[in-house]
Amino acid sequence: MIPVRRVLQEKRGIVWLLFVVLLANVALYAVAVYPLSRKVAGAEERAAVARTSRVAAEREQTIARATLEGKDRADRELQKFYAEVLPGDHAAARRITYLRLARLARDAGLDPGRTSFDAMPVRNSSLTRLAVSLDLQGSYGAVRRFIYLLETAHEFTIIENVALASSEGGELQLNLALATYYRNGRDGD
Repeated sequence: MIPVRRVLQEKRGIVWLLFVVLLANVALYAVAVYPLSRKVAGAEERAAVARTSRVAAEREQTIARATLEGKDRADRELQKFYAEVLPGDHAAARRITYLRLARLARDAGLDPGRTSFDAMPVRNSSLTRLAVSLDLQGSYGAVRRFIYLLETAHEFTIIENVALASSEGGELQLNLALATYYRNGRDGD
């Protein structure tokens, strides 16, 4: 075996050169490569965070777009409801309600009594509520038929209260509190 000391002395120039190259490599790694690798690792972390943020932002944008589309669809449906279902003004609401209630009472076999109307604007809304009080008289079967016809009719009417009382001759006295709505600013009175 060759003694290490002898090799180091005979090849001192090469050993020093290798030692200097090794020190230069360590210095280059410490000064350039390691900081750059840390920068790359930091950039990769920031890129991962940015990707996560982008995915979250895209998800939020999708949710916001769906919400906006839902709101637009609801607005269109509401405008369609206002145009196609609700009466156009106070006079139309009274006319439709009065004529329809009289026809439904006649079809159900009830005798009409007193009918009264009261219009009042709905607070914080573009609608006016038309309250209708209606007195009818007839048999229990006729009352049931009338309520069924009223509930299944195309026109928008809310039954707010139903009061039944027996009257002379075994017939029932029916008092209904109904309501419908129409848009403000279209008052036909």
